[in-house]
Amino acid sequence: MTPEELKKKQEATVRRQSQRAAAVTCETITYENEGSTHAVDVYHPDPEVFPGKRPGILFFFGGGFALGCRHAFREQAQICAENGIVAATADYRIYTEHGSKARDSFSDGAAVWKLFREKADDWNMDPEKLFLSGGSAGAMIAFMCGQMTGVQPAGYVMFNPGILDDAPDANNIVNISGAQADGFDVINTESLKQGTPKMLVMHGEKDHIILKNTVERFVRYGKENGVDVRLKLYPGMDHGFYNFNRSRPHFYMTIGETLSFIGED
Repeated sequence: MTPEELKKKQEATVRRQSQRAAAVTCETITYENEGSTHAVDVYHPDPEVFPGKRPGILFFFGGGFALGCRHAFREQAQICAENGIVAATADYRIYTEHGSKARDSFSDGAAVWKLFREKADDWNMDPEKLFLSGGSAGAMIAFMCGQMTGVQPAGYVMFNPGILDDAPDANNIVNISGAQADGFDVINTESLKQGTPKMLVMHGEKDHIILKNTVERFVRYGKENGVDVRLKLYPGMDHGFYNFNRSRPHFYMTIGETLSFIGED
């Protein structure tokens, strides 16, 4: 390499290493469902840095259908948008604010998923690359969106998902969620049937709410039925370990897994 070529390479290296994360814009919209109105934050990538149709992901917070708000996933959404993914975080009915049941949360989730897909052109998203995600009860909502609307995502990103399991060595959460919603079975250890989109499950080995055994049964059943389901276990971690203000290292590990999963061909 000549001195001139080396100098040009150095200049290119400095430019690359000096780049900051691409600018992100966030807009808040509302949706209505069954007489209730809720907010959705939508994080848009910089169109100059990321031209063309982009992937999208819709996040639902956890909290046992009783607690929480859309801001729980704002850091994940921000990083997704910085990496060229349109990301949305949605509010929905919860018990402490609306006296609602899990069925109402599932219904709201399905309504947001329908809106998210309808906005594909407006938000410059590729309709074939739209993902659903959530944590705990929010992961249950994410999965039920595909069931209740009949429109599956490109894939699911599940953070310590709530899963119904009546095995003796499992914590049974059916009393919180119910076994069905509008005639559809709530996500359980036998939900992953042939045709289910690919799924990434990230779970703490010490989770005391959704036990590791339950998640392993869920994943094993999916694999036996030909579903592309991957399980990432995090040693020593309990429920909610992925949250930005819970464990910063695990937040970055799990968002890294998320970006890789969405970015697959």
